[in-house]
Amino acid sequence: MKLDGIWEMDYTVNKSKVLYSHGTTLLDFSSDSLFFVQIGNTESGLIDTIIIEDNYYEVRDSTIRIIASNDTINLIFHSITLDSIAFSIDGSEEISVAKKLTPLKGVRVNQKDLVGKGFEVLNGEFYHKLDFVNDTILFDGGYHSFSNWSITTYKDFDFLNTTDWFFPKIPLIKRNDSIVALTNKGQDLATFKSLIAQRTKSEFIGKWLEYDREPKLPLISKLDTAQTLYITTDSIKMQRFGKIRNYVFELNNEGTVIHFANTPSPSKPFWNPRTPMEIIELTSDELTLLERHRGDSTIIKYKKAGNI
Repeated sequence: MKLDGIWEMDYTVNKSKVLYSHGTTLLDFSSDSLFFVQIGNTESGLIDTIIIEDNYYEVRDSTIRIIASNDTINLIFHSITLDSIAFSIDGSEEISVAKKLTPLKGVRVNQKDLVGKGFEVLNGEFYHKLDFVNDTILFDGGYHSFSNWSITTYKDFDFLNTTDWFFPKIPLIKRNDSIVALTNKGQDLATFKSLIAQRTKSEFIGKWLEYDREPKLPLISKLDTAQTLYITTDSIKMQRFGKIRNYVFELNNEGTVIHFANTPSPSKPFWNPRTPMEIIELTSDELTLLERHRGDSTIIKYKKAGNI
């Protein structure tokens, strides 16, 4: 039974139900040692950590006997091919499938290759617009969601690792100045295409008065329900219902979404005080934004009322 190499957990099957792996768990077979490697921890948010458990193993027909420090585990192998293995723990009905990682050919990727940049990631299986806001925060413009991110390295592999449960943990390389995501076989999965900025922050500077919204708000009081925005190069002051709120704002690299990932919160450093706002239209005197909240969408139109 030839197992030497690094295998990535792909999915498990239990009573016909398939559950794909959201984390990055590797099985590293080397000589008579088996290393269980956990890259990051999605639940705790500690994605840049690597936990390695070293075990001795013995091969007995279709069974591997793993001798750990405080236990012995038998892995029953159901199938073995050149690029995948299917196995279960002795006594369990759950079958796990892992795929072999092929050594990557290309230039290594590090955090500096991504920080402050935006990319469109597209293939037949998934589509994302990724903004690497800084060295810890990732904004997915396709889904208007935030997560933490890190480039985590194990041996010859550099993984893009995030806290987003719906984003695959994938190995990356750099080829001809492009970032390329790869399959477990080392084949191209998707290319990170750089996003071209459509707008800059300076175009938003000024005082903006709301004049229309859809759907319209009911007249619940005599308070003015219209919102006023005071926008500078790095902050938005929102005035409504007699209250004023200040936010640090960022544009995604494409210039199509306003988000608030960098607004500080002492108790929740990655908590975002407002949902992102999609920019529908921006001219010298008109601004139209789309806001989403709990599944509802509101289109708000503003007229420019002067400079700040």
